[in-house]
Amino acid sequence: MTSPVKKAAFILLAFIVLFATAAIGSSAAAGIDAPANLQVYLKLDGIPGESTAKGFEQWIPVSDVEFGFEAPVTRLSGAASPGKPAISNLSFSKLYDTASAPIFLSAMQGKPIKSASLVFVKPGPTPVKFLTISLSNVFVASYDFNDTVESISIAYGIISFAYASQKPDGSLNTAAKSAWDTIKGIPAAPLP
Repeated sequence: MTSPVKKAAFILLAFIVLFATAAIGSSAAAGIDAPANLQVYLKLDGIPGESTAKGFEQWIPVSDVEFGFEAPVTRLSGAASPGKPAISNLSFSKLYDTASAPIFLSAMQGKPIKSASLVFVKPGPTPVKFLTISLSNVFVASYDFNDTVESISIAYGIISFAYASQKPDGSLNTAAKSAWDTIKGIPAAPLP
């Protein structure tokens, strides 16, 4: 019988693989990099940004989105046993803008941000929103400023993914969804 820890580790690994596939797309298997002009927009509850892009007005343009996890694996007598996964904060870069002061104050005051959403958009005549990462119970964990470029790391309670692959006709397939509660260490219901 599978232990709850092994089951939770397997589920976490499955959604990480789903995210990795979504983030780099099927083109990575062919050795093709993600589009250089991929657009990523961040919405932080109560903190407006400066984006004027259609559908993302007052969102925050970001780049270099990154997160991961590490799960130690013990190998004994020819068998492997995963340890409890440790998930990292989600980090991103952005230019200094109107959202910068509220983000900085939130960090310094230790105030939570109710929710955050990151939307990844493939450029083109009709931009395609193919990946959404939603977060709840968000805290700014680190903030670095370097010549008007900010590097920010956020901690979160729940992380949720919705990835929709694109059909040959340009329409999207039904989104594959997964979510993880980082506090309880268990799968969660996907966030809206």
